[in-house]
Amino acid sequence: MPSTPPNVLNYYIGRGNVYTAPVDSSSFTHIGNCPKFSVHPSMEIISHFSAMASGGRVEDDSTLNSKSLTVTINCDEMHGETVLLGLGATLVGGTYRVASDVIYRAVKFVGSNIKGPKVQIILNKVQFQVDSDIDFIGTEYMVFPLQGRALFYGAVGSESFMDLTFI
Repeated sequence: MPSTPPNVLNYYIGRGNVYTAPVDSSSFTHIGNCPKFSVHPSMEIISHFSAMASGGRVEDDSTLNSKSLTVTINCDEMHGETVLLGLGATLVGGTYRVASDVIYRAVKFVGSNIKGPKVQIILNKVQFQVDSDIDFIGTEYMVFPLQGRALFYGAVGSESFMDLTFI
């Protein structure tokens, strides 16, 4: 749990474990070492301007038009789950075939940091987007860059993009 601010115990250096599962499943699979796990919330605001003010238009109101949340995960380990998510593949008789539709998964991050409060993040439904280079030849360790859009999802009345809990 975080301490009452101001307090240096709230300074955070993130570490943790990332898991995925089929949507609506509690059977999460660890996806290995992930040097990056980040979320990006976004809002589009519509502004209204009054033309009655002297000297030009003046903003007099605004309203939320849309909101979204994206997730970026860099995975270091090549195995079934990262191939599935990183390439948009399906497992067909022991072969990962890149011919499938969009992949949907639940994602869970569990903090294991030693500096700052630990958090658990759950994204109940993520639509993974295959849109990055995956270098199968190189001089550095391979990275599977996973990107997805968290969808507003859950039981009626408790839908969310993301749930964050201090653990």
